[in-house]
Amino acid sequence: MPEFWIHYIGKHIYSIKRLEREAKRYGVQRAVPFHMIKKFRWGDRILLAHRLGKDAEVFGYFTVESITHNLPDSVVDKLLRELNAVYISSEPVYERRFCGGYYIGGVALVDSSIEEFYEKVKEVCKEFGIDPNKVKWFLRGRYTRLKNTIILSPAKFTRSYMKVEIEDLSLEPENLEKGVLVWVYNYKRRKYFRKGEAKLLEETKPLDDYIK
Repeated sequence: MPEFWIHYIGKHIYSIKRLEREAKRYGVQRAVPFHMIKKFRWGDRILLAHRLGKDAEVFGYFTVESITHNLPDSVVDKLLRELNAVYISSEPVYERRFCGGYYIGGVALVDSSIEEFYEKVKEVCKEFGIDPNKVKWFLRGRYTRLKNTIILSPAKFTRSYMKVEIEDLSLEPENLEKGVLVWVYNYKRRKYFRKGEAKLLEETKPLDDYIK
């Protein structure tokens, strides 16, 4: 039976509508522990689901195209040299997501696999005396809505990522030979909201949505 990565989205924070509106602007970006990064490949499809009691509602997926981090500039410079990455300079851009905000400090294109990137990060961080497990890491990529939602019953739950078997889903990884590294600074996580507060914010459209 086919296996797929799955990641749960907090339903009381991100409704499908809210997530899709944000994904249309920025793409999907979800936190990932450093030790798990090496398990992924560029082009992997990660299913997105809401928890429904003991079940799960799978409504879409995102394609792993980028890794976002907040490593210090000195570490980034060394890492990009070690990876022979192609740096794409840009003015700082602020991304305001429902779960938090940050400035994008730069973007680079890499030929290395994610596993090779993971090993190089460990080497460079050790040289600078930095614990990569204490750095913010995110998987990032394009969002796609499934034509029909899938109910998994019963479904295991995790706050991280895990593999699930789904018999009637045909979803092959995309063959991506290159990936993108995105580094951010001044990351501020949005404070946790009670369900009522999250619903109120869900119904409130950000001011910058009206600015073209």
